Amino acid sequence: MRKRNFINCFFYYFAIITLPLLMVFLFFLFFVIQEKKQEIQSNAKRSAQAAKDNYSLVMDTAATQYDILARNPRLSISLRNFLSHEKANYLDVVLTNSILSNFTSLTNNAPYIASVYYYLDDYDSILTSDTGGIVKLSRFSDLSWKDSYDSSDKDQWLERRQMHQYSYAEPIPVLTYFKKLNMFRGVVMVNIYEEQLKQLITTSSQLDSFFILDQNGNFLLEAGKTKQFTHEDRGLLANKLSSVSLSPFEGWLPFSNGPCYTRMIPADCDTYIAACISYSNYYRDFYPLLLQLLMVLAAMVFVSLWIAFTITRKNFQQIDYFVNLFSDAERGVFRQEKPDFLRDEYDLVLNNIVQLFLNQTFLKNQLALKDQKQKLAEMKALQSENESLKSKAAKEALGDVMDQVKEVKGVKLLAASVDNVDMNGLRDLGDQLKEKLGDGVVVLASAKDGKVNLIAMATDAAMKQGAHAGNLIKGIAALVGGGGGGRPNMAQAGGKNPAGVDEALKKAVETVEEQTK
Repeated sequence: MRKRNFINCFFYYFAIITLPLLMVFLFFLFFVIQEKKQEIQSNAKRSAQAAKDNYSLVMDTAATQYDILARNPRLSISLRNFLSHEKANYLDVVLTNSILSNFTSLTNNAPYIASVYYYLDDYDSILTSDTGGIVKLSRFSDLSWKDSYDSSDKDQWLERRQMHQYSYAEPIPVLTYFKKLNMFRGVVMVNIYEEQLKQLITTSSQLDSFFILDQNGNFLLEAGKTKQFTHEDRGLLANKLSSVSLSPFEGWLPFSNGPCYTRMIPADCDTYIAACISYSNYYRDFYPLLLQLLMVLAAMVFVSLWIAFTITRKNFQQIDYFVNLFSDAERGVFRQEKPDFLRDEYDLVLNNIVQLFLNQTFLKNQLALKDQKQKLAEMKALQSENESLKSKAAKEALGDVMDQVKEVKGVKLLAASVDNVDMNGLRDLGDQLKEKLGDGVVVLASAKDGKVNLIAMATDAAMKQGAHAGNLIKGIAALVGGGGGGRPNMAQAGGKNPAGVDEALKKAVETVEEQTK
């Protein structure tokens, strides 16, 4: 019972303490989720714009190489003459060296620029910043751009490829910016390191994933947690390009690894930037809250256990105290001392109420007991008086029976009947007659309420002469329709035939005569 009471108290107080706390936490959590949702959207928008600005800086740097040639036609003519190996003069060499110096300065100041190529159609040489001069195409190790340039009808585009900077080295992933010349048929190419471009674009960004796509849906650059994006996820991003051409797209996209808030905006060179923030960002901010909640719940469990233990102990102290108090009250012991666990007003009021009830009950019991004793004494007095009256009535009804004494073989026998005397009165009357008789046998019979009471008594002297009260009663009880027996000196019997009383008394005389010697 104590265990069940303790468990019930624990769950009761734990619920009282915890439910309001959980309601407040859930209410607070709702606002945190809304705030986090707005924060994610704001971060995606801000990060996408920052990535676009960094990306535009890189593309502007690449486009600058074309602008240098486009603003000064003489430079383009000198480069053409220099590549032809025939018509170059001193001025052409000077201008070409200035362009090469510019290429070198660019690659040194912009670490994300790998190299710059200048190529004219129908010429077998190419000008590169790697070598700082002209290289024969037949000896040039990086020609993977050639097929794309020959097949493209665009004025400018961006392509992802593997740059073979040296024939003995591993290829390097780059983004190559192509810009066709206007004065001559040729192209300026700027190779951009892919890894350095990723670092530049995603610096100080809170993005989980970042993509640059061309207008055909090809992925030119991927940064962040892109390995978790499946082919279907990439197709979902590519399908959103049609809507981005009109206005930026932003919203939650159901990727296979979980929803991501995605913002897609158009960028330079017919490309698009996709910035993704995972739904898991919610959880990262919730972990501290959940940890705090668990710590609070653990504290609530401890507090609830302590409260349940304290209340259970106090309740059973009260129960034990009141059980003992009522037990003592039943035995007539009334205790007025206060127990040690009474510490607050509620306990004092409850104890006072119980004490008042027990005090009243105790007084009522004392009065009832006194009244009962008085009535019992009165009943005993009336009963004694009644017995006395009965005995007196029996004597009066019997009259002077000593003249009815008979002597049978030297034994005195008194056999008489009296009306309406019960067995107790008959026994008292027999004792009195036996004392008055001295030595002998007394047999008395009384009919009352249709029943017969018989009693026989024999003195010591009579028993020595053979008288036996028990056998005597057995002999005469059958005549009144009953039976009985007893000791040699006294026996009694009952019957249901009052008409046989006279016959039984006559039989008593005969039986005594048979018993005496």
